[in-house]
Amino acid sequence: MSKVVLLVGAVEHRELALRTGLERGHRIVLVEEATSPLLPWAHLAVPVPDILDARGVRAGIDRAVRLARPDGILTLYDELFPLVAEVAADLGLPFVDPGAALRNANKIEQRTALEKAGVPIPEWATCTDLASAREAAARVGYPAILKAADQTGSGKIRIPGPGELAAGHARLAGARSADAPPLLVEELVHGQEYSVEAFVWHGRPTPICVTHKTTTGGEYPVELGHALPYRGRDVDAVVTAALDAVRAVGVDHTLVHVEVFRTLTGPRVVEVNARSGGDYIMDLVARCGGANPYDIVYDLSLGRAPSWHPTWRGAAAIRFLVADRAGRFAGITGVDAALALPGFHQVGVDRQSGTPVRRPRGGEDRLGWVVADGADWRQARDRAERIAAGLTPRIIHQLGPRISTELAAQAEPTDGTGVDDDWEAGI
Repeated sequence: MSKVVLLVGAVEHRELALRTGLERGHRIVLVEEATSPLLPWAHLAVPVPDILDARGVRAGIDRAVRLARPDGILTLYDELFPLVAEVAADLGLPFVDPGAALRNANKIEQRTALEKAGVPIPEWATCTDLASAREAAARVGYPAILKAADQTGSGKIRIPGPGELAAGHARLAGARSADAPPLLVEELVHGQEYSVEAFVWHGRPTPICVTHKTTTGGEYPVELGHALPYRGRDVDAVVTAALDAVRAVGVDHTLVHVEVFRTLTGPRVVEVNARSGGDYIMDLVARCGGANPYDIVYDLSLGRAPSWHPTWRGAAAIRFLVADRAGRFAGITGVDAALALPGFHQVGVDRQSGTPVRRPRGGEDRLGWVVADGADWRQARDRAERIAAGLTPRIIHQLGPRISTELAAQAEPTDGTGVDDDWEAGI
């Protein structure tokens, strides 16, 4: 039976989420920015000027509810969880409760809950100014990670030593509003990074799969690749730590995306996100899992018991393309050759020709992506990396004086790509 589902914020790379709802016959009401290309997909579109402006989004939600009373509500934005939880409670709709939504959106609240429950996490401390940042970093130790405590997308910076702290703090703190939460200084965890995709129904978390990650080195850690389903010898320990973290923060009736590092002393949980994984991770799951995880999202939003019975067939991986210097994007070369490589499935470009680009500081700086298939996660990853290596972003240097100055100020070098240390070799 058709239901009305109110989606507040669709987020880029989540086209499958909307398509799944439409294919299930639901009527989709979408509150999104007026410039979003996904607005025309909805049965009822309610544009707002800024999807991260809580007051404007609340006005958009109120208008949407007046026009079409929803049977379910969901959001794919971490930043909007507290607001949507409040609306869901007012309307009596299934969703993450407001307290858990706050722990999802605020890293200080979340780390406090994880620490209290005994979940292994990195050493951390808050800082309100440069002086307290110095004290916190001295306690945590260098190299350290400096990051925002909320989900504003402000990014994170790797701080090698005391001499680099002031500049890093100025970059992050300078972009923050006066009422923003403090910054976090966090221990730099060494090891392989994973994410655990799962869902929670009546307090019981159920794993979907584990995703193996490839991340850049350098000052700005940026995720460059995902491969799944990962099945190394440490997978059980990683999943156990992730599900313990989910129980600790108390999220329910939602998908979860938990970031975990495997270290020499065991797994460390870095973050719990009460939403689906980004970067097309859910698309990869649907591609080789034989089941669509967004079916779970709609069941949860409507208060229905989710059904998850995957039939895994091989593996899939995505690898992102980035610029190696500042300039203007002028397309990608090597596509014809990529089409003939083993495992090739898809290539995509996220930037229009002529737009300014820089070396990556965050996910927003990625230019495009390739998807490859394989017999297992390792083969899929290696194939995606080989295909991506043959695709060269064309960066034009002939820029106007203003653009050249802006890009020079933005551009920061990175140290290359962090690679798997192959602890699972031969498994």
